[in-house]
Amino acid sequence: MNRDDPVFLPTVRVRLVTTSPPTPSAPSGDRDATAVWADRSQDIRSFGVFALDASGIVRSWNAGARQITGFDAENIVGSHFSHLFTHEEKQAEQPALALAAATRDRVFETEGWRVRKDADLVWTQMVIEASRDESGGSPGFVVILRDGTQARLRRAETLAQETQFRLLVEGVTDYAIYMLDTQGRISNWNAGAQRAKGYTADEIVGRHFSCFYSVEDQAAVLPERNLVTALCEGTCTAEGWRIRKDGERFWAHVVIQPIHDDAGVVLGFTKITRDCSAQRAATLALQESSRNLDLALANTLQGLCLFDAQGCLTLSNTRFGEILDLTPSATLPGRRLKGIVRRILRGAEDLTATDRHRLGRLMRPDTRDVGETRGIEFGHASRALSLSTRILVHGGLLLTVEDITERRRSAQRIEHLARHDVLTGLPNRLDFQNQLQRVLADTSDRSRFALLYLDLDRFKAVNDTLGHHIGDLLLKRVSLRLRDVSREVGRISRLGGDEFTLLMPVCRRPDEATGVAQRCIDALSSVFDLAGHEVRVGVSIGIVVSSAPHASVDVVMQQADQAMYKAKREGRNRYRVFEAAMSNPLRWQDDMESDLRRALASEQLQLHYQPILDANSGAITALEALLRWPHPTRGDVSPAEFIPLAEERHLMPELGAWVLRRACRDAAGWPSHIRVSVNVSPLQLLREDFMVLLRDVLRASGLAPERLELEITETTMIGNAEMPRSLLRQARELGVGVAMDDFGIGYSSLDLLQNFPFTRVKIDRSFVHGIGKNTKSIAIVRSIITLCQSLELPVIAEGVETEHQRQVLREEKCSELQGFLFQPAVPLAEIVRSLTDRDADATSWRHESHAGT
Repeated sequence: MNRDDPVFLPTVRVRLVTTSPPTPSAPSGDRDATAVWADRSQDIRSFGVFALDASGIVRSWNAGARQITGFDAENIVGSHFSHLFTHEEKQAEQPALALAAATRDRVFETEGWRVRKDADLVWTQMVIEASRDESGGSPGFVVILRDGTQARLRRAETLAQETQFRLLVEGVTDYAIYMLDTQGRISNWNAGAQRAKGYTADEIVGRHFSCFYSVEDQAAVLPERNLVTALCEGTCTAEGWRIRKDGERFWAHVVIQPIHDDAGVVLGFTKITRDCSAQRAATLALQESSRNLDLALANTLQGLCLFDAQGCLTLSNTRFGEILDLTPSATLPGRRLKGIVRRILRGAEDLTATDRHRLGRLMRPDTRDVGETRGIEFGHASRALSLSTRILVHGGLLLTVEDITERRRSAQRIEHLARHDVLTGLPNRLDFQNQLQRVLADTSDRSRFALLYLDLDRFKAVNDTLGHHIGDLLLKRVSLRLRDVSREVGRISRLGGDEFTLLMPVCRRPDEATGVAQRCIDALSSVFDLAGHEVRVGVSIGIVVSSAPHASVDVVMQQADQAMYKAKREGRNRYRVFEAAMSNPLRWQDDMESDLRRALASEQLQLHYQPILDANSGAITALEALLRWPHPTRGDVSPAEFIPLAEERHLMPELGAWVLRRACRDAAGWPSHIRVSVNVSPLQLLREDFMVLLRDVLRASGLAPERLELEITETTMIGNAEMPRSLLRQARELGVGVAMDDFGIGYSSLDLLQNFPFTRVKIDRSFVHGIGKNTKSIAIVRSIITLCQSLELPVIAEGVETEHQRQVLREEKCSELQGFLFQPAVPLAEIVRSLTDRDADATSWRHESHAGT
């Protein structure tokens, strides 16, 4: 018996009296107890309850048992309870076996057909419980019956209905009905699908449904876009040409809907396709002669009706009545326009007098407005409706109504996404600026506010060493902790990257803001467990406490930024409140410039190297040089901070020359088959003496020119491109390689490939990062690789972080790979150890050896 059955009779421990029903040989005092037990069991009518002696003779019988079996107590008491069993069960000695099981196990449960007094059968669940006397013997049994006939019939009906539904779907021949998995692969196939498409189930199940689309639709990513539409809007309805197995085209009407489980997780899609070729041909043939009819019925999602010049209804669809909750009689031909307007107004919600006037005006045909469409949106039965009218040439009126509730909700969702950060769910920069603007515009007595500007410490190091996926996970965890801190005091937002703000619209005293800042620091100081990595970060916070009524958003943000950078300069993981003395941002830049010049002079700068691997063999083919600045007091200064400053203060030629000399000197000691890749800034290529520097560096280091590769970004060639083009051609004549970095993100990448002497192309990491997340990234990567193959240019994919990305890039014939999957940029000493510990055949990079990197 199935205990999960909804009508299963649970084990019942019934004690109708303090002792079990006595045996027939009990003394007279116990017979009184039997009478009491029997009397009390009569009160139970939803179950049959009766007592047996040790041999199975019925000794008591309640009203529930009489109702289930039809036997009166006079007919059954004193008889053996096997009267209730079928002939087959008696032959199989089932009654005796049941009593033996109850005696052995104390309780026996079963279900099956039982025989009523009128010989009819009734399906019951039965529980037999053995009663014990004081010596532990079994003087008898208590039996409980429950009538389960109706429940069993309902189960049978449900099973039959499910079977009928399955056979119905499989047997439908006019519609192709089949299911897709979440990737768009076909998982089942009905007879209608075989008839419409020409494929058998064995031929098509497991293939992607895009095989039914034309080459043009596949190139436009139409199949995938239809799935996205179905996910976002709940359904995707479309028509278009589809391809049968034999290559013949047919016009199809398609409906795609997502399938969700009880938890809302998408399991796949249902897809219904109907061959509408004949209908389409007929529609095209009748289009000219039935223009008004087509106009009224073209969009089945809309309710529409057509009135003649006298204001009488001539045509309407059922959707019109459904949307407006009108009875069929209200939309019969001949009904007056005014009567329908009154019914619409009766159900309208929250209409102002102006709205009612506008709605009434919409219904008054005016030949001066022929061809003009006018509309209004209003509430109706807790839904949002859009109603529009169009005056026709012959004086009639076309009225359409559409339920735009979901459109409104979609717009609200889009508005939410526009104002919230996708990664963390926090309000984004746009929403924060609006909130700050409202606070600044508040002229009430409580207009004193505080702004906390938070910037994570050591976040870039996490990204560089553990990868962007760990960095994203860290940002999510940080946002959760900051939410907890800000819950009662203000609104936390993410501006982008590792920057957050906390806006306190009411701040009576500065120590309230500093107290919140300290709680933020404390909350982020404890370790983060991120996918098995223990990560510690800090946060530097700039605070502005202000009541200035005329301050602007930009001024307040600049003040908070200055205070935050003061916190960073003074050791990080602390807060500073803005003071007027911080208003000069040039002071920080001057200090940083002085420090950078000292770093160049005192050899504080370092080069780290990241391997570039052959995509097929895994052998190291090159190392990219990346500049690092370990400042003695500021800590590790990000290149994003000091490179723009070096460009602004004209330090890049000197800085770039240092990098080029050091990289070539280091590479001269590596195996001869490994090249070194060096990034060159636009300012370096605008100097006429660049080639003099390049020749001197190669001569001094002894590095073969073909082992040096210069990486150039597109911005290097924008503007005055003639100078960089000339210098790069001279570099190529010298034997030095030239690689285009971050290919694909600019506006003129193809033009540059044609006009500059590139020897290699690096695919931008943003496209590599998208592999496995969206098909567009794979398509772009494939296109770049194919283009470069036709130009005989090797391709490097940078930013490889997952094994899936590596596998896809190999399958697409990418030449070389670079990324955290293999190793981040590391100091020279570690690179030297790696190269010297391996002979020429052992320089392949094993992902396993760096799994903890």
